[in-house]
Amino acid sequence: MNPFRYRRLRKRGLFPYFDGRKERWGDPLAISRKLLHESPVVLANIGPFVDEAKEPETTQFVEAVASAFGVKRWNAETETGLTDEEIKHLVLVFMDFLDGLKKKPSPGQI
Repeated sequence: MNPFRYRRLRKRGLFPYFDGRKERWGDPLAISRKLLHESPVVLANIGPFVDEAKEPETTQFVEAVASAFGVKRWNAETETGLTDEEIKHLVLVFMDFLDGLKKKPSPGQI
């Protein structure tokens, strides 16, 4: 990737992530809205079940996260997409990214 494009996208506050084929950049507010308000399940309520790998909560969690980020789940036939563990990790990285944004002092747009 062009380093100038990378810096420009990073400066705009976009979230970089891998979708199984290429690196993508997402609007953190739009992703958060999809995770919190447009998801068919309340992710915070099923989080403990996901940690214990209980079904059907884990599948519901992975499907909701994949939908929010616009990624595909792993398909063995085509060998494309992200594994369920990679999708769960994507949420953790995204939460760390949001924490970093909260702590970063920004003067705002001028």
